[in-house]
Amino acid sequence: MTVFKNYFKIIRGHTKAIALYTIIFMSLLIFSNSTNSNTNVYKKEKAKIYIEDLSQSDLSKSFITYMGKENKIVDLKGKNIDDNLFYEIVTAYIKIPKNFDKKRKVEIKKSQNSKYYQYVKESINLYLDQISVYEKSGFDTKDAIKNTKKDFQKKAKISLRKNKGPVLEERILFFFNFLSYVFLSQIILVVSLVSLTYKNKNIKQRNLISPMSKTKINFQIFLANISFAFFSWLLYMLVFFILNRKIDLSNRIIYLMINSLVFSLSTVSLALFISKLINNSNIMMAVMNIFSLGSSFLTGVFVPQDILSKNALLLGRIFPSFYYVLNNNMIANNFTKEIFFKNIFVLLGFAVIFLLISFILDKFLFFDKSTKN
Repeated sequence: MTVFKNYFKIIRGHTKAIALYTIIFMSLLIFSNSTNSNTNVYKKEKAKIYIEDLSQSDLSKSFITYMGKENKIVDLKGKNIDDNLFYEIVTAYIKIPKNFDKKRKVEIKKSQNSKYYQYVKESINLYLDQISVYEKSGFDTKDAIKNTKKDFQKKAKISLRKNKGPVLEERILFFFNFLSYVFLSQIILVVSLVSLTYKNKNIKQRNLISPMSKTKINFQIFLANISFAFFSWLLYMLVFFILNRKIDLSNRIIYLMINSLVFSLSTVSLALFISKLINNSNIMMAVMNIFSLGSSFLTGVFVPQDILSKNALLLGRIFPSFYYVLNNNMIANNFTKEIFFKNIFVLLGFAVIFLLISFILDKFLFFDKSTKN
């Protein structure tokens, strides 16, 4: 197993580059894992406003009460309003004029950042329109205020549709989906670096006159590539369990682990195929980044598949990552064993196809060129 041992010696010679990528990927995974994953809870944002009431009527007081529930009223009495708007201490200054009961209009000044201004404006219009509807229906102002108050106290019940099985946390799904980008980048990087080393003219000529056949050399390199992919997978699984010490090893987690293992091993064939076409380290780095980033955007790693366009999803199907991410999403939501194994076979199919193409390229292109020399 001389070639197998030399493989890892070559990797040790590129420790800095591999370690740099590993540290970056680890940092991203740790950061994403530490963020709050409770995205199913909606919390209403409130704008900071200041209201000056010159009317002091029942309607204006009711209006202020309503605005206080929808927004956060700040007391700026005696302070410079324009300065507070400029420094965005408040979003809007609302002035209720003396003729508010008749005109039903307020004066508004907004801050430079109009992030919440439209919401404040809509709140004002909603309240005044509701009062107007009741008055046009024959109610006096007092009854219109009471009825409007009751209307806004009503709350609609909102519930999320539950799946048949328990849904995994979003951070867990992101972790495993992001592994697609990690494995593509790292495995293509390592396989290509080793391949470039063996393409060196002196090393290639020595291998040609060595007693070991080219088939055995390629087999040991392939075995070493598989070993590296497996150890990489083990490393990131260890990181996952360190970051999620309290998580139970449920069937869904096991399926996610199996899916990621199959993908990492199948990526070796893809990396071999790419390495056969590259003879320059600079080109290799460019191809690695373009392929890993491009496929990740098209297959749902960075952008969820649910919001990708049909054309993007159609193009994404030519990449193994698409079926890996599809499996992860299904495991996290409505798991179907038949579809899971179907996608696993697709990943294995990609691996076999790329392996055969690599073998053909190696046998009929590079091998022939070497023998002619």
